[in-house]
Amino acid sequence: MGIIINDTITFVNGLTSSNVYCSFGDDEIFIKKNNNGEYYIEGHYKIWFNKDYRTDGKFFLDTGITFAKINSNDLTSNLYTLMYNALKTNYTSTTDEL
Repeated sequence: MGIIINDTITFVNGLTSSNVYCSFGDDEIFIKKNNNGEYYIEGHYKIWFNKDYRTDGKFFLDTGITFAKINSNDLTSNLYTLMYNALKTNYTSTTDEL
């Protein structure tokens, strides 16, 4: 599962690309509870030139971390879906890629 980021992204090295593939891949999602009883989830994502680069094991272009505040009822939900929903808010246009 992943998303296609339709926006044009400028990477740290100055190169730009659009329609790149982004996924949490095989990374874990972490659940944290603070002292106020609020829950947060955290996931590390990677961006590849396209989905084939991801499936072929080629090197990724960028990486990042996404956080989302959730409630206790969300703990029984699909946490990856929640993370992708949070990640999509960072971009103007995305497409789900299953």
